[in-house]
Amino acid sequence: VDDAHAKEIQEKVSEINKLYQESKKLYLAGDLVSAKQKMEIAYNMEQNFPKLNKLYGLLCYKAREYSMAIHTISKYLEKEPGDEEMWYYLSLSYKKIGESGEAIHAAQKALELNPENVNHMINLSDLYRISGNLEKSREFSEKALSIDVDNKNARKILAAIGT
Repeated sequence: VDDAHAKEIQEKVSEINKLYQESKKLYLAGDLVSAKQKMEIAYNMEQNFPKLNKLYGLLCYKAREYSMAIHTISKYLEKEPGDEEMWYYLSLSYKKIGESGEAIHAAQKALELNPENVNHMINLSDLYRISGNLEKSREFSEKALSIDVDNKNARKILAAIGT
């Protein structure tokens, strides 16, 4: 790599980092639209930086752009498979577009990473309810209630499936 090319790469990385930092600041300030616009520019410059894919995927999810969220979060998880929160968002994104099989797979990954997380149990319970596996749905709601006896969502699901 010659000096000119190295400088070009360095400038690109610097610009992407700047966009990432600005986007993160906007996201934390609650300006999701501007944050997503900045991340879109950075993402279009480079699609193989895990931290970009994570933030952009999250912003796409929040913007209800579930297909793009799935695409970017999946890219992120290829490199960072131990991120429980992003498996959860991947599951929710698949759920929003009606892909319950993929949603269940992602939800199971999230639960494997944190077996005591009640939100993951509720998500799985609801996904199994949606897909018609009421036995599994009941199992996960009851497991959630064994940890959090007052969980309204678990009770709602159990009422919906007639338990």
